[in-house]
Amino acid sequence: AIKNSLDDLPGGTRTQIGFITYDNGVHYYSLKSGLSNPQMMVVGDLKELFVPAPDDLLVNLQDSRDVVEGFLDNLPDMFSKNTVAQSCLGPALKAAFTVTKHIGGKMC
Repeated sequence: AIKNSLDDLPGGTRTQIGFITYDNGVHYYSLKSGLSNPQMMVVGDLKELFVPAPDDLLVNLQDSRDVVEGFLDNLPDMFSKNTVAQSCLGPALKAAFTVTKHIGGKMC
């Protein structure tokens, strides 16, 4: 559903996109164009939450379209065997805001 909606995102050629997933830690993804696969970075210390590689977490959708679509294709399988029952939604939302605040903090 997300992959099918990429062309509907606002911003045209300026659209910036990034993804964060979470369980008991926050998972950030570098989606730079030219990568064959996204690079996942996990922050498990939720009390001292930080943003690793902040310049690589939001990318231009047009430039990184292949990496983004590959990520979305693989996402269901990435956590299919995850048995972690904890959830850190609050810290994940804070992380998302921190990543996007330099461009206005808008999340879709």
